[in-house]
Amino acid sequence: MDKIKRNERLAVMTHVLTGAPNRIFTLSHFCEMFGAAKSTVSEDTAILAETMKQFGLGTLETVTGAAGGMRYRPMKQS
Repeated sequence: MDKIKRNERLAVMTHVLTGAPNRIFTLSHFCEMFGAAKSTVSEDTAILAETMKQFGLGTLETVTGAAGGMRYRPMKQS
């Protein structure tokens, strides 16, 4: 597989996370999907979290522990 660019990883991660709100995805899930290191996926996660917060698109929460990972929480519509 060719090296996947950051913007491509961010687009796919956004699609996966928003397609299954409240579901926990491990870093390993995305590492395997992209063939990337955990540090790379972690940096991408930070970018996504900040962007979602900045534009009011919801939150990307980090879940710690053995079953940890990240999950997308959509904003409540008013």
